[in-house]
Amino acid sequence: MSKSKDLNKNCQSIDGSPLGGTLTGKPMREAQGLSSEGVQALITCTPQLASLKTVYSNIDTLHLSVYADLSGSNLLEEIEKSREVAREFEKECIPFTYFSPQWNVHRSGRRFFTYHISMADTHIYFNKRSVHGNFPTCLIEIGSMSSHHPGAFSVFEDIKKFLKSCDISIKKHHVTRVDLSTDFVNINFQDLDLHNIEKWITRAIDAHVHYVGRSVSGISIGKGDLMCRIYDKRKELNVKQATAKTDFFNRQWGLVSDDKKTPVVRVEFQFRREALKEFKTEDLYQIDTVDDLQGVLNGLWGYSSKSWAKHCETEVDRSNNHQSRDAVISPFWQLVQLVDFNAENPNFWRHREKNQYVNVKALIDQGIGCLTSAVAASIESMDDFKDVAIDASTIVWRELRNRIEHHTDELYEKMQIVFNRNSLNLSKTYV
Repeated sequence: MSKSKDLNKNCQSIDGSPLGGTLTGKPMREAQGLSSEGVQALITCTPQLASLKTVYSNIDTLHLSVYADLSGSNLLEEIEKSREVAREFEKECIPFTYFSPQWNVHRSGRRFFTYHISMADTHIYFNKRSVHGNFPTCLIEIGSMSSHHPGAFSVFEDIKKFLKSCDISIKKHHVTRVDLSTDFVNINFQDLDLHNIEKWITRAIDAHVHYVGRSVSGISIGKGDLMCRIYDKRKELNVKQATAKTDFFNRQWGLVSDDKKTPVVRVEFQFRREALKEFKTEDLYQIDTVDDLQGVLNGLWGYSSKSWAKHCETEVDRSNNHQSRDAVISPFWQLVQLVDFNAENPNFWRHREKNQYVNVKALIDQGIGCLTSAVAASIESMDDFKDVAIDASTIVWRELRNRIEHHTDELYEKMQIVFNRNSLNLSKTYV
């Protein structure tokens, strides 16, 4: 990161305008170790972020459910032998040298998965179910450090090779969780006012501010299938006294290994399977596999930072129906929106399936039946049967337009009643 040292000598806004200008355009990037597994970037500064040196983006966590055929392998028998040794000597785990000397076998697994092996912060869980069932036979969880180096996709390829060497074939797999993170080095979390909920525009319902002692350490927005976490990464490492992680990430950030002072802000978006299934492109029905995921990292980050959650420069006027359009995005969040995972930028949208408390199909069938009867009563001869669609659409459009223009309140009330029957949202009920 030798070029990082001189960045602040020529500090300017991203669009090249003098300090104080509008933040627009593309970030400057330094292609050091650039790959699909991570991006190290230099971004020119705004006045508020004059000490920014490095932006480091990557997959931070990757979880997969795998349908692997273990019927032709004796891997589980070998794991069981090692588990018995671990239990006998009351050890949490012991080395496992079956085909690879780097794995450990754990004495216990987890719910539905009896067998557990790990290497570094990558974990694999197995059960004895049939690969032809509806339940995965294997779980793969690639942790933070492994995801950053050598990279989540690289680790998955190595795991596939290991399983193949054990006579285990993978029939299919699903991405069940992926976390995308970006670390902003030399930015102080306390200076960004991110914990002020009134400065956020978000589609999430939940937001929580987190503390270490009396000082704010982070904020989380949303929960479950899609959520955002923004926090003081340096403070987290220091509080946990995670020496190995501190050394690891300092090297990733281009700092000396024992640095415990340089501030780092991490922005992290978490996507679970139910959310991933809702994202679509022109060529992709849903994000299901690792191959699907590789091509849409920028799309996921772009949707999350531009459409789903935005941090504003000032508190948002909630009485303004155009708050999202009129609000000014904070300089820091503009940098967040410019993050590039060195991947394609697909034409991306999110389609969310709504719980149906009203039988919509039955209503449509009923409506078609009524329309068919109305058209049948209107035509002069059955020879005109093929024109039924044209006649029906003409009738519907004419009558609907008439009600919108002349019976607005009545139509709105009817639609509101049906909408309320089909919507359960207790979070907006005030007691």
